[in-house]
This record gives sequence, structure tokens and C-alpha cells, in this order.
Amino acid sequence: MFMGWKLLSLAPESYGRAALARFCERAQEVERAAHAPVSPQNWGASPRQPQVPAAGAWEVTGSGHYFEISRRYIWPHQPMPGRAAELQIICNVESSKEVNAVVSRLRFRFRPINVTVASLVLGLFTKQPKGALVEVEAMMFSKEPGGLDDEAALIPHAEDMPKLLRALTASQPLEFLLAVPMPPEREPYLGDKAQFLAGTTLDNDQQFKTLYETAIENVWVCQDATRVRQLAEGWYRRRTPGVNFQ
Repeated sequence: MFMGWKLLSLAPESYGRAALARFCERAQEVERAAHAPVSPQNWGASPRQPQVPAAGAWEVTGSGHYFEISRRYIWPHQPMPGRAAELQIICNVESSKEVNAVVSRLRFRFRPINVTVASLVLGLFTKQPKGALVEVEAMMFSKEPGGLDDEAALIPHAEDMPKLLRALTASQPLEFLLAVPMPPEREPYLGDKAQFLAGTTLDNDQQFKTLYETAIENVWVCQDATRVRQLAEGWYRRRTPGVNFQ
């Protein structure tokens, strides 16, 4: 962050140093939150009684060129009758359009939540640390027709997905947090406190890594079979139109 200020000359060097100091302070806040997790949005729960979510089993659906691996984490405290706080992690493994690569996509679903911003900050990392704090697109929706939009689909940018997958495949407990980002246009914004929506420790073991690697291998096998069939039928499409390879 400091180098960005210095190289791009976007602001005085003091701003860069202040941003770096703020980043270190925020890292310490995350570390403290990891040892004392809170339930989402502090829904009436005492901070002395951490609400750790219960982890369900990893579920796998799909076959051939597409697999979906998902898991639900449910908080024991219910912020409203019949509506437990819930986080769902969903990983899709599928063939690219040209059937020459395997693509992994990651998304999250979180409820209940009530925000008006289009993006949030999501953290997923181990103690090493592996993982990252990333910006995610937040799309609000409701499961029930005519109901309140109290659930969010959280979609990371493509370049951030490998960082999050690295944390998931580490086979170690994960620190999860969700926050509203600080507005960069405000002056001085470095002194603002982030609005944390959730923060806790998630159970994570070898199972996701095994399922993820198996799904990738199965897609590769399916792609190999597809290419063999295409070559046998003589209709494999040239990837670079107008170029003849001698």
C-alpha cells in the first residue's frame, strides 16, 4: 500500500505511511476477533459467549464437465424465529468453453444481513496466513416470494478466487470475517473504523481438499474423452482461425 502511494504519487508519503500503520492495526483487530468470535451483526448475543457456527458435511453434486462442492455453517443463535444465521460456501469446478482448461469458481451466501452497499469486504484465511481480505460483490435477495431481502450472494473477483481456494485447501481452521468497506473518498478516511458484520472461526479439514482435487481430476478425464471423440469424428475446432500449422 505504501509503495502504491510512493510510485504512483497519488498522495504525500505520509499518507502511505499512515495507511500502512492502519493496515497493521487492522490485522491486529482481526487477530483479536479470531480469539473472540462474535455472532453475525451482534444479534443480541453477549461478546463473552462467542457463537461458533456448526459445520455441516461437504456436499458434492454434478458429473462429467461440472461439479459443485458446498458446505453450510449455521450459528446456534437465531436472530429471528425460524431463521438461523447461516453461511454457505459454494465451489464450482467445470470445463472452460473450449474444453481445454478446468475453471474453479467460488461464491458465498450469507443470511440474515441488511446492507445497502454493492460490495463488502470478506476475509478467509488461516493462521499462517493463507488466504486474503478481498472485495466481493453483494447481491441481496429473498428466498421467500414477497419476503424481505435478508440474504446476500457474495461473489469474489476472478483474480481473488485462487487466494481463497488456497485457504480452503490448507485443511486448517479458517478465520472468517465480513465487513462494510471504508469509503476511500472521505478525508481523512484512514481513521474510520470498519463496520464488522460477522467474524468467527470456521471448522475446516482435509475433506474439501480431497473433494476439490477429485473434482478437478474427474473434469480432466472427461475433457480427455471429449477430445478423443472430437478427433475421431474429425470435427475438432481450430482455436486460431486463419492460421495453418505446417
